[in-house]
Amino acid sequence: MGATTILQSVEQLGPQSPYASRVAFGNFPCERDARLVTRPGELGAFLRAGNSPYGIYVADTRTNLAGQRLNACDLNVDYTVPLAAGLGRLRLGTTGTFFLDDQFQALPSQPFFEYAGHATNGGTGAQGTIPCYRFHSRAAWQTERWDVTVTKTYLPSVTDLGPGGIAFATSPTLRRLPVANYLAWDLSAGYTFEAGRGTRGLWRYFRGLKVSAGINNLTNRLPPLASQAFNESNADIATYPVVGRLVFVNATVRF
Repeated sequence: MGATTILQSVEQLGPQSPYASRVAFGNFPCERDARLVTRPGELGAFLRAGNSPYGIYVADTRTNLAGQRLNACDLNVDYTVPLAAGLGRLRLGTTGTFFLDDQFQALPSQPFFEYAGHATNGGTGAQGTIPCYRFHSRAAWQTERWDVTVTKTYLPSVTDLGPGGIAFATSPTLRRLPVANYLAWDLSAGYTFEAGRGTRGLWRYFRGLKVSAGINNLTNRLPPLASQAFNESNADIATYPVVGRLVFVNATVRF
């Protein structure tokens, strides 16, 4: 924190300062003959009495002063539906994360600030976009040769607080700005060639080959704007995909 910050706090708050155990008279606070501060203003009174400033000892060590309160839970559901003979199976599933609370306290003298449901950046705390919940859901149809998968990624809307924390709470200009929700669909399909050993002609060369194709971000959804928190990119590119609609083709061979 720096000796100046420690001394100012102890001088103002006395033994109620979060750094009171770091300042002493006569020796470092960890020594037996050291005398700790007992009242606000005692450091100034000590110097005004003509005592040498070298009689005040400060232990400026690294200490984790921040605090965090996190309450979250995860949800995962998978269900398989057998279809009629020859039609394969249908697999349904979803994975979700819920942030009930994500509170951060930068200093003991500051209150806890809630970051769940907000987008923040550039301050001190749980920076980034922390939606109250998020889901990744999927539906897959599979047979011996075919597989078709549809997935959905959803993040609800959040509030842009700029740097967040104490910087937002004390700023006369920062505002609570809405950030839109995010919904993206992915679609893919694949076919596996399973030609038998006795197969003749061109088809015998396809044995073990799987060909698949798909589209990621089918609706070409871009990250929602949060220009107050992310004033360089205008969006949180660490949380939301920055690539729009992407078409791909893939082929693999199993020997």
